[in-house]
Amino acid sequence: MKTTNILLSLAVPFVSINVHACPPGSILQKGNGWEGCVQISGPSPESTRRHKTQWGAIAIDGPNSAFGVSAQEDSKKRSENFALERCKADGGKNCKIKLAYYNQCASVISGDASIFVQSAETRDEAISDGLDRCRRAGDTGCSEHYSGCSLPKQVR
Repeated sequence: MKTTNILLSLAVPFVSINVHACPPGSILQKGNGWEGCVQISGPSPESTRRHKTQWGAIAIDGPNSAFGVSAQEDSKKRSENFALERCKADGGKNCKIKLAYYNQCASVISGDASIFVQSAETRDEAISDGLDRCRRAGDTGCSEHYSGCSLPKQVR
């Protein structure tokens, strides 16, 4: 019994417990004298997440200088109805949907003579593209009147 305890006490210092945690999406692999994390093939956890489409809309009544917008709505119809309601609340008598968009951004650019509605992947692009359209049309006083995004919403 004494001999067993002595042998165990001598062996314990040489036993190395190496706990190695790998990040999600990878596993620990060991070889002859080495170990490391290796990426698991297949979809990553990020790619299996689902996204829900989000709608936005812009309604305008130019003669009455009224407009209404909506963003982050679950459906096109709901987004358009909400934008029309806001346009009417802003004094619009003949509000019309000028743009319905989803999973992107939009801007309203007003010039001295016209209104330009633009959509794009980002807010900055929507503003820049709208300002460019206004200037190319020969309008003066081009400026951002509204910009917003309806980007996809992550769902579990």
